[in-house]
Amino acid sequence: MIKCAAGITACEQLGRGSAEDIAIAFSSLSAYLPTLMEIVKESSEHRKEAARQVAQCLFLKATLSMHKEGPKRAVIYMEQAAMYGKESRSIALQLGILKRLAWIYACDKQRRPALERVLEGQSMLKKTKVTVSPLVHCRLYTGVAEYQALNGHYDDALVALREAHKAYAQGGNDDSIDFNFSGLMLETGMAHYHAGRYSEAFAAYSQIIDPETLLPKTDLSSERIRCEVINYETLASLKLPKKDIERSIKLWTTGMQSAIALRSEQRFNEAMTAYDIMEALWPGESRIVSLHQYVEHW
Repeated sequence: MIKCAAGITACEQLGRGSAEDIAIAFSSLSAYLPTLMEIVKESSEHRKEAARQVAQCLFLKATLSMHKEGPKRAVIYMEQAAMYGKESRSIALQLGILKRLAWIYACDKQRRPALERVLEGQSMLKKTKVTVSPLVHCRLYTGVAEYQALNGHYDDALVALREAHKAYAQGGNDDSIDFNFSGLMLETGMAHYHAGRYSEAFAAYSQIIDPETLLPKTDLSSERIRCEVINYETLASLKLPKKDIERSIKLWTTGMQSAIALRSEQRFNEAMTAYDIMEALWPGESRIVSLHQYVEHW
């Protein structure tokens, strides 16, 4: 299991990089599952640890599948991850799985299931007697805020967002939790964006990536996240009261080029959504029409 754990960690690191790295990580993950699943089935002594590794493996496979295959396939992997997460008895892992499962449902335009998953996590967090890191608490509540807002429950979203920021302030540094300031600001922006608070959303994204220079202002966990921030910074900019066509074009071009370089279906779809909005805002505008040259699916 030690070799499997090291391999999964290596795949996680690869998945943060280029399109080629993501492809290698995605294809390699399947190699660890048969052995680990057999241990879960046959070994009472090592069942929990093996189940934890299976859940982590499927969690990562589902995440990368969003970029390689799309949400329909990704949700299958993540539902399997949820089963093994329960077997592992790790509360932090189960909460992380429910949060990521909510994201997959939301990307598939299934708003209600997305909210149900994070509320399931919220209920689990309130009931558990296990001490969990404030960053685990924060990571879950940013999801509660985002999907409450996505379902039109704006007051509940703001309450959850305040809870998330309070937990983050208490959290300090915890290297065992994959959640940092850029994650907090990204999901803060998402909650505001879905609530129609576009100025607040744009301000949150701008704390991660400068909209003028397009340089990061804080650490980003992966190239996938950098592209996501830029795409949603573009979307928020397009819905500000005062539109800036040049800034929107610069943001969109960078996001689309990154999505294509990553060969990410999810990021490409986000960029195309922004392009449709730009066409509607500035119909027939030559600068927008000329952007067709950048739209080249691999």
